[in-house]
Amino acid sequence: MRKEKFSEENLRLLLKLSDKLASSASVKDELPEIFSIVEKILDANAGIMVINRKIPNLPKIYIHYIEENTTLNKETLYKKIKEAVFKKPFYNNSYSSAAAGIKELKNIGVRKIIVSPLIFQSIFGTLLFFSGNKDKEFTKNDLFLLNLFSRVLAAAIKYNHTSYRFRLARKTIDALLQVNPVLDASLDLQSILDSLLTSALELAPANLAHIFLYNNGKLEFGAARGLDGKWDKPFSEPRKNGLTYTVAKSGKMRIITDIRNDNIFKNKKKEWEGSIVSIPLKIHDRVVGVMNISRFVPGQFQHDSLRIWKLFSNQAAIAIENSRLFSEERRQRLRNEALQSASMIITGSLNLSEVLDHILTEIRNVVPYDSASIMLIEGPKLRVVAGKDLPDKNAIGKSYTTTRLDKIVAETKRPLILKDAKRSKDFKAWGNTEYVRGWMSVPLISRGKMIGCITLDSKQVSAFTKKDGEIALNFANQAAIAVENATLHESLKEKLTALEKSQNQLIKSEKLAAIGRLVAGIAHELNNPLTSIIGIAQLLKSTETRTENREYLARLVSEANRTAEIVRGLLDFTHQREAQYREVNINSIIEETLKLISYDIKSHTITVVKNLSSNIPKTAADPHKLQQVFINLLINASQAIVESGKGDTITITTEDKKSNITGRRKLIKITISDNGPGIPTENIRNIFDPFFSTKPIGKGTGLGLSVCHGIIDEHRGKIWAESEHGNGAKFIIELPVIPISDFSTKPREENGTIERTSPLTESANFNAANTASILVVEDDETLRTLMVRYLKKQHYHVDSAANGNAAIRHIKTNNYNLVISDIKMPEMNGIELYKQIKELKPLLADHFIAATGDVISEESNQFIQKTDIPYLKKPFEMEKMLLAVIAVLKKN
Repeated sequence: MRKEKFSEENLRLLLKLSDKLASSASVKDELPEIFSIVEKILDANAGIMVINRKIPNLPKIYIHYIEENTTLNKETLYKKIKEAVFKKPFYNNSYSSAAAGIKELKNIGVRKIIVSPLIFQSIFGTLLFFSGNKDKEFTKNDLFLLNLFSRVLAAAIKYNHTSYRFRLARKTIDALLQVNPVLDASLDLQSILDSLLTSALELAPANLAHIFLYNNGKLEFGAARGLDGKWDKPFSEPRKNGLTYTVAKSGKMRIITDIRNDNIFKNKKKEWEGSIVSIPLKIHDRVVGVMNISRFVPGQFQHDSLRIWKLFSNQAAIAIENSRLFSEERRQRLRNEALQSASMIITGSLNLSEVLDHILTEIRNVVPYDSASIMLIEGPKLRVVAGKDLPDKNAIGKSYTTTRLDKIVAETKRPLILKDAKRSKDFKAWGNTEYVRGWMSVPLISRGKMIGCITLDSKQVSAFTKKDGEIALNFANQAAIAVENATLHESLKEKLTALEKSQNQLIKSEKLAAIGRLVAGIAHELNNPLTSIIGIAQLLKSTETRTENREYLARLVSEANRTAEIVRGLLDFTHQREAQYREVNINSIIEETLKLISYDIKSHTITVVKNLSSNIPKTAADPHKLQQVFINLLINASQAIVESGKGDTITITTEDKKSNITGRRKLIKITISDNGPGIPTENIRNIFDPFFSTKPIGKGTGLGLSVCHGIIDEHRGKIWAESEHGNGAKFIIELPVIPISDFSTKPREENGTIERTSPLTESANFNAANTASILVVEDDETLRTLMVRYLKKQHYHVDSAANGNAAIRHIKTNNYNLVISDIKMPEMNGIELYKQIKELKPLLADHFIAATGDVISEESNQFIQKTDIPYLKKPFEMEKMLLAVIAVLKKN
């Protein structure tokens, strides 16, 4: 038996232990040496330290063996010792009676035991030392030394823990001080969150940390960090009934020490295990995000770690809120700038395409999208008038049938947002836009009515919010103003054009009236001598036997007739008849025109190419007048090709188009082009002027294109020419599509002369000679003499008078079967003469032939229409006069 006393060696060793613990920064690192010394002092085989509380950097159980092959179940042993609750120091050299409950110790050969609690203000652990030596007996001195050592060790542990807490607090403060400047200086939320997670995991290690942003009931990935560095975005979104959404909605922290035993993870994969703490990121009572800290093993979280993570979660909440406020301010500023820019372009430009394109660009700055379009309502369809990044590069100008979604937007006059267009049975992808997921339609409202819409497309689900809809609505209002401005501008432009046309037409009408008066004055003076020339030539021809002279006389008659045609053309130009409108098909008029002149064109080996659109709508027009235009243009093109020897093709194209981008006025466009010599640039501006001609003298009057211009003007259309000299000419006509209801359906009387050829073309075989007495009334002496001589030669009894008064005197004293009278005469004209004959001798009035070289007068025109008398248009050939005489006399 060992004598009970304190050996100097034991005291020296105990003092060494005390010094070592006092100078140590980590008790954990000193435990192996400390236990070896204590075991030497106590002459023990092994020692165990159990810590009842969580103390950082210190294991909950530490076992020190003398024999290395000794094995124990640490977890079971820890629980047994903790449950035994050793409150006072004691020793027992008979193990079975002292700690019978801890059989695991007995199983490894423990025979004797000495115990001392670790106390610092309260018990927080236990020291146990053992001996399996039969000769070893623990004594009171051993118990005293162990109790003394346990107090020194407890003080050292507490000191280490306090130092650790102090160092940790200092590191936390330093980390927060480092993060705060980042919060103040950086506007990059991603960088800030990465920095916060890095510092949080450095101070309180875990395997993985996530931050999610929470806004409008939706979670969005913010940042992720692991022990090995930055992590990417998770493969899957948080579950609606999962931990993160639960914490976001409740605003309360959740700590799960073992996910295998928590209902919120009941659908987890079998191999999953670990622990997680989920902390709401809050500004006042509003949750702005959630921070999740995960470990891959189950277990409790240290209080210090939770406190550190909470501190950094507060900083994360501040960062998220600052970012939100900054983003909101920036978004508001960009929206204001974009609206101001859109407003400036609207007030600064009347080009609707340019304005709408600019509006779409500005929208993208505040409401990001993948593609967008602006469409205007056109009947039952929507027509695309502007677009950005549309997959169909030719989408602009196309029309698409409206859907139920469009009708909803029209009825509500509010933006309509689809979170996922692919899930909507009413969404119709057009123009290869099958990629669209997030979708928004915003109405364009003008005067309380939807005139179109803006559509925004995104490849992302839930891409647009209600706030985005309000922002886009502001731009839609700007777009509606732009459309309205363009419409008003177009209307004003058309009205100004119409006014200018009216002014030009008035000027032109005044010019034509002056020309008309001039022509009216000279036509009579020209036609009388022309008739005389033709008559004399015909008389000479009837008696001339020499062939050469007869040819000269025939040429004289031909040239006189050509001169008469020129005068007649002047009369037609200055007094066009009023158009008679009916619903027509322009293509049909062109086809009929080609039939009339096809032989003449083909005879010159000219090819006519027809590109006639089948979609041409019908319109109200005078088909005869339009045919006159087409004949004129086609003949001009043919003559230009033939006379120049250049070119061989005339192309006729028809198409329907819109007058402007608003598409509110339909037009029919007719283009007649050739590959002939073209028109010199200096002549382009004058070709529609009256009497302007590039043809050689004697080949034209210069009135054809001017007449065409007048006819197209009368149809409310436009005609112009385009040409590069030497590269062919192109005449373009644009006619508005006009319903027949815009015009009266009652036929209008012609303002021109009415030629009735039927009574003048009957057979001349009727023999009324030797019996008829004729009175010729003509103020031109030469023509009067010629007519009398010719009729007498036909064996009629003929008298003559120079005016109406002289004629009345003859009629009162003689009986006549027929009167041939000029209309335009001095003293009494032919109209007054007819009226007096009607009163004096009504039967003679039925045998009255009028002759005139001027039918411009409205009075003359109405007289001929009302009386339905036959008339001779000067200049006329004597044979035609004879036919008229025979036809009238035959009625007797």
